[in-house]
Amino acid sequence: MSDEPDGAQEEWAEAQSFGELCELTARFIEGDLAYMPGYLAEGVAEETNPIAPYLANLNRSGFLTVCSQPGQDEPDWKQRAFVDGFALEPVARQLAKVTLATDLLVVAAPPGYHTGYRLPVILRDFQPHGWSGSTGFEELEFFHEDCGLFAFAQLSEAWSVSVVDLVWGRERHIWEELARAISYSEKPHPDLDNGTDFLM
Repeated sequence: MSDEPDGAQEEWAEAQSFGELCELTARFIEGDLAYMPGYLAEGVAEETNPIAPYLANLNRSGFLTVCSQPGQDEPDWKQRAFVDGFALEPVARQLAKVTLATDLLVVAAPPGYHTGYRLPVILRDFQPHGWSGSTGFEELEFFHEDCGLFAFAQLSEAWSVSVVDLVWGRERHIWEELARAISYSEKPHPDLDNGTDFLM
């Protein structure tokens, strides 16, 4: 990693926009930054590594991801792929459209509006462990503590977005559909401009 946790925390404090928060999150996911507000480790979990390029790309496309997991299908352990996070209204609405043409569940809501329902995303020995599918603004508390004033002001205007693949164990579908929805690419490409101006 290129930054020690203290130095990385300073970068969050110096952020001036929602876009900068998304870029810092992408760098954390890629292992280039050793701190993310509310995350209790200096890097992502090992299971996140295969989907890290997708998550980094989503962040650079305006979807600030705060929680996610890949699909997994084992005899005594199953996971639905999902991702939760925040997006400014144009990107949030673009993400919400995904539910109209796919079998993904997308819950998107404006600031402070709680909706959706708790959907199990982990089954261990046929018992639910882990949930997604509802909007949540609790993570804002962590960002409020660590982020620059202007960046947090923009984050406070963001919508909460939760996307769940309803098929247990499916690996690529959710990431491909989300990439097509907001960035037109499954993974970052050096020649691709991942901005969101086309949504404004």
